[in-house]
Amino acid sequence: MNRRSLLKSVTVAAGAGLAPAPRIHAAIPKMKITRVRIYTPPDPNPLFNQSNMVVTVETDAGIVGIGEGGSRDMLEQCAGRLIGQNPHYIERLWQDMYRAFFYPPGREKIHALGALDLALWDIKGKALGLPVHAALSGLTRNHCECYPTGGIGGGGAGARLSTSGAAPPGGGMSMK
Repeated sequence: MNRRSLLKSVTVAAGAGLAPAPRIHAAIPKMKITRVRIYTPPDPNPLFNQSNMVVTVETDAGIVGIGEGGSRDMLEQCAGRLIGQNPHYIERLWQDMYRAFFYPPGREKIHALGALDLALWDIKGKALGLPVHAALSGLTRNHCECYPTGGIGGGGAGARLSTSGAAPPGGGMSMK
C-alpha cells in the first residue's frame, strides 16, 4: 500500500465517522405553538411549597402537550417566548426562555421552564407516535415510583395505586 491510498482510506474512514446521525426532526411535520394555558388547582394550598399548576401548550396541528409546575407569573413570562415557535426545537426554546430576561433565573423560573419543557416533550412524543422515553433514549425502568406529594398523605387516596412488590424508600408506592 502506498501513502496516497493509505491517506485516502484514512480520510474516508474519518469522514464516515463525522457523518451526521439521522435526525428525529425529519419525521415530524412542521407546526407552531399557538397558545399556552395555565390551570390553577381548585383548592391551592399556599403552605405547600411545590407547585401543582398544570400547563397545556397547543399547536396549530391540533397536538396539545401537558406539563406541571411553576408559578403563574413565571409561566406567563416564559410562555410569551413560545408563541409562534416550532415546538420541536426544545433545547433551543429552553435556552431562549432561560436567557431572555435581564435577571438571572432562580428556582421559580427553572420550575416554570420544567413545566413547559414537559409539555414540549409531550408534543414531540405525540407527533412521533412514541412514548417520550423512546424519543429521548429508551426505557430505563419497568416501574414508576410514586410519592404522595399532592397533599394526599401517606396511604389514603394514593393507596389506590398498585402496591405490589416492595415499597420504595420513603414510603412511596411502586406502579408495575
